[in-house]
Amino acid sequence: MQETLPNGSLWDEFHDPEVVNWKRCRSVIEHENNLVNHRLSWLFASQGFLYGAYGVLLNIWKNPSDASNDGQLPQLSYPALLVTIALVGMLACLAVHNSITEAQKNMDELERWWYNKGCKYESDDHRLKTRKARDTNHPPQQALHLSMKDT
Repeated sequence: MQETLPNGSLWDEFHDPEVVNWKRCRSVIEHENNLVNHRLSWLFASQGFLYGAYGVLLNIWKNPSDASNDGQLPQLSYPALLVTIALVGMLACLAVHNSITEAQKNMDELERWWYNKGCKYESDDHRLKTRKARDTNHPPQQALHLSMKDT
């Protein structure tokens, strides 16, 4: 359904710069959230695999009679493998932490651009006034940043 503007012309959301910019912001936020979701899923899967391998190696090292070692790995190799698995797990956590931190910085910068045209907020009151003025015509970009004091 097309709406008519007060001057008699037809309103089109694809030619309204504010609506187009809102959709662009929302699309970037959805993309960043999707990337964060994939990164966390990958982290949980890798940590589960590493935890399982760590447990199996620790069990074989502490109870050599329970496993069929048959001289495949010398007893000195187990501590080195356990440390390696722990380091790989920590490096994976650090990599995902850095990428999620950068995604949050990107979303914060996008929110600042949308609500305040890239300027820094002078105070919390200034941020809330800017946000309320902008949200009168549009839904909020992210529910994550809304709090009870924003309403």
